[in-house]
Amino acid sequence: MDLFTASIDEGVATAFDELNNQAARCPSARFVLAGYSQGAMVMHQLLLRLTDQANTGLLGRIADTALIADGDKKRVTAAVTFGTAGRAAEGVRSALSVGERDIPTKKAASTYDICNRDDPVCDFSSQTIVHWEAANAVHVRYTDDPVVARVGSLIGAHLLANAAVSTTALPDAQVGVPYSATLAGTGRAPLHWAALTALPAGLKLAAVGQITGTPISAAEGMAYVTVSVTDAARHQATGQVTILVKGADLPLPTTPPPPGCATTCGVRAWGDNGYGQFGNGTTKGSAVPVSGPGLTSVTAIAGGSVNGYALKSDGTVWAWGDNRNGQLGSGTQTNSMVPVRVSGLTGVTAIAAGSGSGYAYALKSDGTVWAWGDNSDGELGSGTQTNSTVPVRVSGLTGVTAIAAGANNGHALRSDGTVWAWGWNGSGTATTETVPVVVAGLTRVTAIAAGASTGYALLSNGTVSAWGNNEWGEIGNGTTTNSVVPVAVTGLSRVTAISGGAVDGYALLADGTVWAWGANKYGELGNGTTTNSAVPVRVSGLTGVAAISGGADSAFALRSGGTVWGWGINASGQLGNGTTTNSAVPVEVTGLTGVQAIADGGWATAYALVGH
Repeated sequence: MDLFTASIDEGVATAFDELNNQAARCPSARFVLAGYSQGAMVMHQLLLRLTDQANTGLLGRIADTALIADGDKKRVTAAVTFGTAGRAAEGVRSALSVGERDIPTKKAASTYDICNRDDPVCDFSSQTIVHWEAANAVHVRYTDDPVVARVGSLIGAHLLANAAVSTTALPDAQVGVPYSATLAGTGRAPLHWAALTALPAGLKLAAVGQITGTPISAAEGMAYVTVSVTDAARHQATGQVTILVKGADLPLPTTPPPPGCATTCGVRAWGDNGYGQFGNGTTKGSAVPVSGPGLTSVTAIAGGSVNGYALKSDGTVWAWGDNRNGQLGSGTQTNSMVPVRVSGLTGVTAIAAGSGSGYAYALKSDGTVWAWGDNSDGELGSGTQTNSTVPVRVSGLTGVTAIAAGANNGHALRSDGTVWAWGWNGSGTATTETVPVVVAGLTRVTAIAAGASTGYALLSNGTVSAWGNNEWGEIGNGTTTNSVVPVAVTGLSRVTAISGGAVDGYALLADGTVWAWGANKYGELGNGTTTNSAVPVRVSGLTGVAAISGGADSAFALRSGGTVWGWGINASGQLGNGTTTNSAVPVEVTGLTGVQAIADGGWATAYALVGH
């Protein structure tokens, strides 16, 4: 008896370790505890251990238990005689009829039951599993029985037949246009469908899974519908599907044209240069703008944490600075104080750089997005968390018109006016998403921006929505409560451009003024104070502004006359006015004229694209 009891204990310890290992490897997986005869006892003892430990994390991920017994041995089989709640149950056959939840087998005397942990048939208790010697004597001869070899495949076939909702996104609908789409699912046919939450007005779901009707104007926007599917075996599953209902006049955002100096623009840089992020072959910083990388025909610039990026008129991308995570995209992890070409990219129309541990994005003319560098939080959107020293395609994105990068996440605006996000907290859900997911509830978006862990969207009506972290009021809705869905930034209208700082938001209005909200420790709101604000405040003294760029505790504005103004932290001379004194109001960056574009790096470096 001691030997048999010891074998049970050893089995429980092994199963416990394996369950923990698999749970760590597969964070979203659910598990089935399956046992035949003595193995059923092991699974029961494992459940007892998890219950005693109050291990709700693992218990909640156990979907079913599978207990197997021979029907013709039901009076002497350990998993039945000594394992059920009582002999009145008489084994698994008497509790469930074939075709209900049992797995029928060719061997008429055997029955295989898949049951939930609260099923009376599987309701073990410590008092019922006591006859260890008898159990051992009965079952030692079954170890080579062919039925044991079939258990795994039978359980697998049963579980694979369980119902599931396969559809996640339905084709777009249009107000006033007849619509038809069919949901897809798995399970034993026929499948029966039902809507658990409301469909867009004008649409209905039939039991066969077909959605039909004509959307009305009240349905316009992105709808998130929870549906259920029930199969012939009464297995049920739920899932969420999305339907975008477009209005007849839905404007589609277009990629803005490049700056007007496609053949004569050069780059200037100022601030910190410890990693060669000026791109001029040195590591000497400067509190005033100096010549940057010796590149010509530059049409766009972007600043990473300690990197610089340039897009040339021939559609190629060049990078310089820190490269510990492959963020230069050159196929190496060697830093470079001068520009190196990002490997393999052509036809690029826009670039963006992350302010975290080093990654960047490129939007190509075919509407796809490519990424390289650090991927520890899924920043590359490739379905993995493996860094890449060369560009890889962001999974599943097409029709993209604009891109933005945060500290550990990326965002993309599609031509249908929806926003997609990936990485840590890109969608506002405080989770890591290694492939793009749609940001809930956004339509008619014309521009996007990203803070460290906050997203911003400019809508076609001139208002701004934000989502994600809000510890410092960076959502701008008057609170410091995080939001998993976009909410309106308070009081803004007639906005023409947006930008995100680390924990701040910025908006440029049609009248040429700039407004800011969020943290203000270093004066990065530019309103003459160092008081945080959870609603937009006007940046002092700025008019005639044509573009804005937020960074790490500082921000910049490009005025229509081609001059640049900065405010906020200045410890490394990143305001470019020849000092290292912080400023809570805008100060002019020394010596810059004819500027076409600006970029605030993610740390303490800034860039300007200047016409010669």
